[in-house]
Amino acid sequence: MNPEDLLALIPEGSEYDMLRFSIQTVASIFPADLAEITPARVTAWVNEIAGGEGRDDDAIRSDIFNFVVGADEIQSKLGVSEEDATQLIEGTMTFSSLGQSVAGKGGTTTIGDTTIPNGGTLIKVKDPQGTDASTLYFVKYEWKGVEWVFEVGDAERFEELFGSEARFDSKQTVNQNQFDGQGWVQGGSMDQLLGSDEGFASLMERETRNAGLEDLPRWVDESPEVLSIMAQGAAQGWSSARIWETIAGTEAFTDRFGLTIDQYRQGGGTIQDAVQQILSDEAALSQVVRRFQEPGSTVDEEYLQTVLSQGWTAPQAGQVLEATNQLVRDPAALAQANEILARSGLEQLDEKGFINVMLGDAPDDVTEALNTAFAAQALTQAGIEDVDLNLLLDVIDTTDRVLTPDSFRETAQQLAFNFARFATEIDRNAFGLDEDEITAALFGRESPKGKTTGEVLNTLARFERDRRAAAGGFGGVGAFQDETGRLRFQGV
Repeated sequence: MNPEDLLALIPEGSEYDMLRFSIQTVASIFPADLAEITPARVTAWVNEIAGGEGRDDDAIRSDIFNFVVGADEIQSKLGVSEEDATQLIEGTMTFSSLGQSVAGKGGTTTIGDTTIPNGGTLIKVKDPQGTDASTLYFVKYEWKGVEWVFEVGDAERFEELFGSEARFDSKQTVNQNQFDGQGWVQGGSMDQLLGSDEGFASLMERETRNAGLEDLPRWVDESPEVLSIMAQGAAQGWSSARIWETIAGTEAFTDRFGLTIDQYRQGGGTIQDAVQQILSDEAALSQVVRRFQEPGSTVDEEYLQTVLSQGWTAPQAGQVLEATNQLVRDPAALAQANEILARSGLEQLDEKGFINVMLGDAPDDVTEALNTAFAAQALTQAGIEDVDLNLLLDVIDTTDRVLTPDSFRETAQQLAFNFARFATEIDRNAFGLDEDEITAALFGRESPKGKTTGEVLNTLARFERDRRAAAGGFGGVGAFQDETGRLRFQGV
């Protein structure tokens, strides 16, 4: 039978609300069982409720789901346990709490003539403060452990929208003190959710993703003010830019991003873009810092914000930490460096000064003095032997950084690149290097002809010295090689 015809047999009045709800639920969730609800049975239930001597509508509701639908079908249809099915029958668990729609679509439910997201709990506040109304109504929704309440209004507004309290599957009655002490997030007016076509969880998840947050971070989760803004923005369809602009004015946002947000917005762009870049840089910086920490150590957000606010990037921080780590691993290096500087008549270094030298941030004479002493050691550590050190130091700049094993490997690659770029076929024959050997040097591999890395590096250094001499000799007269490979000078 058509459910509308059955509902037409039920008189107006809140005492029949559960009977109406039960028939609607059977029709939308268990339509195969609707045939069991005949007009005669509906009329009998109405008379029983009206007489006041038999079952009330709550008891009839339980009996409908127990004997008309049955626990087995509830378990099978909804995929719930036997215990949950029993609670659904008894009414201690609601069908709407499972996300089922008594209207049959979209995570919503129609109560009275008003469609709202499913799963709402009616909150009735008696003797509310700040209003002349004797009662205020709210609807509460939960998402990810956070509970939002949306204000419906006084009794007149409630009846206009929903008709009767009994039409809600779940209800709480509290006084003002109890309401204030629950920690519920104020989401604004319920009008924002009227006529919704999606569930509250779907609404919040969509808006959270639109705001660039895959999940609620701790600073949002712990701020009722920010949560309220997100709920209002989601319900009212705010743009992500408006949501972020509003959130940026909260204390929670300032505590989390106040040190860096202005710095990251100097080039323009949205607050959301700036926050995403900050979070990305924090993650990169945190990864670098953890490499030099004790196992199990953590890096807090305040530390990361402080470092980023000072203009550090993850690569820069990595260089400093690596230099510091070298000093920790080899504390004698500082004493050795100061001994060299003393022999050169230069000022001594403290730990900070030594780290700056390792980072290439030191006076040229200091860096050059240390390189002269450390070059041979660095070459040996790099596995490069048989090198003409004086020749090599003549063709590389030793004033901009301390020479390390890695820097010598980079030097070999740069010299190989210059040879590949500037050498002619005559040069290749003269210096005895073919393409395979140059390619190997470019990629830091061993010579395929059996030469040592040092022998190849010496050859490349000689070519670089001759090339520079040809380019800058004879009082700055320009030099070049002609098509025969002969050295010529402009004007000569």
